[in-house]
Amino acid sequence: MEGDDELIISGDFKSFKFSERYDLKNASKQEVTGLLVKVSNMIEPYIYEFSGIDTKKIDAMVTVGKGISSVCSFLKTFKRDSLLPACINSTRLKPSVTSGGKALVTDNAGKTTMLPIAESYLINRLLTKAGVPFKPVLNCQLKSQNYLAKEHLMFVANYAGWLAIKKLSINEKTEAWEVSGILSSINFTLINKVFDFTGASGNCSSGRKFFSNLAAELEKIDANNPYLVCKTCEGFGYKPYASPEMLMDEYPDIKPPKLKGRKAKG
Repeated sequence: MEGDDELIISGDFKSFKFSERYDLKNASKQEVTGLLVKVSNMIEPYIYEFSGIDTKKIDAMVTVGKGISSVCSFLKTFKRDSLLPACINSTRLKPSVTSGGKALVTDNAGKTTMLPIAESYLINRLLTKAGVPFKPVLNCQLKSQNYLAKEHLMFVANYAGWLAIKKLSINEKTEAWEVSGILSSINFTLINKVFDFTGASGNCSSGRKFFSNLAAELEKIDANNPYLVCKTCEGFGYKPYASPEMLMDEYPDIKPPKLKGRKAKG
């Protein structure tokens, strides 16, 4: 449907099953922004799931109350190495070796190359459980139509001069990390376009990548401003949303994202 104002998110891979098309012809920018947040929230759990980390182990670590102060208290005492047990790549586990009837796991120790993924997921879950928004909180009333892209995972967004198209062929050889990679690229595009559409801006501090440094800065900002929360986390090296950068140490074939989607021709 080239030329139509629309958004499509479609694909069938393991637990990821979406076949949705939204007609944006008469949609307001606020409605579209709400839709972008909705789609981001829909696909993000699958990005972390297919990345290979053990999300359940990290979920068990996230003991936090409500509000930014609770988040900061957690980060001040949390040790990065605590995430290593969740960094055993489930997509590339090697068989265990048995000795005397007992299983000995080989080469399945926590991988430092997966720590960026685990860190992102940890911050994502902390802020979410504490009720601290890092994406705009908008309702989406737009209704979807059924649209299944056969043998592809596909994302298309065409609205107000913004055109983004991302596709990945799906077959029996497709690996979970590849799906995580394309979905993270989509998510990166969604988050940046959301802040673009809302006109959010502001100066945010940056510093060395330590949880304690991030906590000290988060205590100073307006925690009701999703842009400030998100960009402050980014300034200290922690994207609170799934993005391609978090995957690149473990999966070198994944490329860094471009800041903006393709522009409409003409």
